[in-house]
Amino acid sequence: MTEFPDKQDQQVLFDQNPELLLHIYEMECFDITNAFRVANGRREVFYHHYVARAAFAYAVDMANRNFLDHIDPEGLDPLDRLEARGVYVKRVAENLAGGFQNAILAVKAWVESETHRRGLLEETQYLGVGAYYKKASRYGFYFVQEFVTLGSE
Repeated sequence: MTEFPDKQDQQVLFDQNPELLLHIYEMECFDITNAFRVANGRREVFYHHYVARAAFAYAVDMANRNFLDHIDPEGLDPLDRLEARGVYVKRVAENLAGGFQNAILAVKAWVESETHRRGLLEETQYLGVGAYYKKASRYGFYFVQEFVTLGSE
């Protein structure tokens, strides 16, 4: 059985190459989510780069300002944040996680939560995932999933 690195080992890995580790976590989150969807009779979602960048930006914002919420301190929701980046959607579902040491544990928590599980299984076209780590923040690791169905301006 593979063991997850403890927090000290994880800090060393992160310090050596933070961008790579975060990208790996984002892709793991994306791949595990699609495997879960298929196992539950849903179609896979496609990766969307611009949505992923919006998700990453929100993870950074939450870490820097020490909060974890679907509505940011200015009152903007996921739809507002995506449209501000030029991504126009008909529908968005957002999953957030904070404090989990890796993507596997974050997705596991979403699967075990009834409302988040519904979000994982909604009929959407695309998914963007953002992961960020800030040692001095409340939760350390932040994960954001944005499930979207595209619309028009």
